[in-house]
Amino acid sequence: MQKNISVFAFLLALGALLLFPTASFALEGTHADDVKVKFYARQGDKWFKACTKRADEKGVLKLKNVLPGWYEVKLDDDDDAVVGQKFAAKFRMVDREGRRLKEDTKVDLYYKNASGDKTFVAELETDEDGWLELSGAYAVSTNVKYYFDIDEDDGAHLKSKDGRARVKVKAKIKGSDWFQARYERTDESNILEIKNVLPGKYKFSYKKDDRTADQPFNLKIRMSDEDGAEIKKATKVKLYVYQNKLKILVGELKTDKDGWLLLPNTMTKMKYKLSI
Repeated sequence: MQKNISVFAFLLALGALLLFPTASFALEGTHADDVKVKFYARQGDKWFKACTKRADEKGVLKLKNVLPGWYEVKLDDDDDAVVGQKFAAKFRMVDREGRRLKEDTKVDLYYKNASGDKTFVAELETDEDGWLELSGAYAVSTNVKYYFDIDEDDGAHLKSKDGRARVKVKAKIKGSDWFQARYERTDESNILEIKNVLPGKYKFSYKKDDRTADQPFNLKIRMSDEDGAEIKKATKVKLYVYQNKLKILVGELKTDKDGWLLLPNTMTKMKYKLSI
C-alpha cells in the first residue's frame, strides 16, 4: 500500500518518533485526566473488547503486551466526550509472535481514514524495552481505528535457557480465529505467568526440542473480566478442557482478590476454556 503521510495520530501501542525520539515531547493528554476508556482489538479476524483502562492524572493511557494489529479506543459509558479531548499513551509492544521487545524497534503507524482506507501516519520507534510513547501531534483520539505494524524481520529473539521451557500461547476470544497472543519462558519453578487474561479459549505448545508434550507446566494467570477490566475481588472461574471436540468441565475455581489463579499441570496439545 502507498504510504501517504497523514497528520493524524494513532492508538494502541503508542508512539515514539518520526525521525527523532518522542521523549522530546511531554507525555500529557488534553481534557483526558482520569477518563475511563475501552480498548478494542482486532486479532484472529475479529474485533473484541481487549481491555478497560483509566487514564492517569495527566491523561496518559498505559498498556502492556500490545500485539501488532488494529486497535480502537472508545469512551466508557460513564464518561462523556469533551471538545479537543486527546489521550497521551504509553504502550509496551510485543512482536508478531507475542515476544517482548528487547531493543529499539521500528513500528509503522496507520489509521483508517473517512473512506475506509488504511493510511500511513509515521514510522515510530520503541525504546530498548519495547515502550512506545505518544502525545502532542500524535495524541490518541477516540473512535479512530489505528494499525501498528512491526516487520517480521524486526521480531525479538527468545533464546533457550536450561530448565526453562519456551511456550507459545494461542487464544480464541469471543468468536475470533486462533491467534498467537504470547511467547514466553517458564521460570525456574516451571511457572508461566501471564497477566490480563480474558475469558476465552487457550492452547499451548512448546518450542521444538525444549520439552515433550507429556511434560506439564504450571500456569499462573491474572484474569480480567469480560470487559477486560481488572478483577478486584475473589471471582469464580469455570475451567473446561476439550477432548475429541467434547467440552468437559474440570471444575469451578476461584481467583484471589486481585484476579490471580494458578493452574497446575497444564498440558500442551490440549485446548482449555476459561469462563467467568
